[in-house]
Amino acid sequence: MDFTKVKMLLFAVFLCLDAFLFIQWHILEANVSVYAEPLSDQYASAQSALANSNVHVQAVLPTSYPEQASLLVVRGVNIHKTVKFPITPVLLLSAKNTAMNALHTFVVRKIAGGSAYSFLGWTSNQMNRSGVFTQQTGGLPIFSAPLIVSLHGQAVTGYSQTLLRIGESTKWQKAVISPINALFSLAQYLQKTKMTVANAITDIRFGYYSATEFPSGWYLAPVWRVHSIRAIFYINALNGEVEVAKNVG
Repeated sequence: MDFTKVKMLLFAVFLCLDAFLFIQWHILEANVSVYAEPLSDQYASAQSALANSNVHVQAVLPTSYPEQASLLVVRGVNIHKTVKFPITPVLLLSAKNTAMNALHTFVVRKIAGGSAYSFLGWTSNQMNRSGVFTQQTGGLPIFSAPLIVSLHGQAVTGYSQTLLRIGESTKWQKAVISPINALFSLAQYLQKTKMTVANAITDIRFGYYSATEFPSGWYLAPVWRVHSIRAIFYINALNGEVEVAKNVG
């Protein structure tokens, strides 16, 4: 038997098979794109699914987010501290700027590592309110690393801060689900848990989050943060799993 000829024949067969599969894949991809549901219809379907649990979407869907993402690894010394001040004119915010700009200036100038944070939103409690910031990495928020600055009127009365030391990201990357698919995951979660209290979604944004810190390292997963008037939902952007967190910010 001429093994050289057999080898060449097998090579030719596999080459033809690869070419055939390549063509079939592109035909399938084209057919899927033709029959794919428009984004507006997908969004309407997600809204309808959430409405079944008495949840209404008032947020604007993000149009810019990473196509792929991986876990972030946090190592080294991390800061977790709470500082309280007496109400003093020294810490009054400047009235020349808006409250948000004045507070951001205070954070950058007065708090260690303040330049690493970006403003997320306000939270209020009767006479007092707080400005909520999140540490950034690569232009994206780390929801596990908040900086919450407490105010009484125009006076800063204290802050609580988490500042993480980001080591590296894991080498593998996986496709990120869209914000619409994140809403579908949330709708399924609400139906499964029978949560039907009237609620409204006010903000949806992409970032990193984990509620668990381990001595060997802290792994932050890419998530969609869905903020509602009753709770904050973190939806894993890789597998669609839903976690409910305390409403802050």
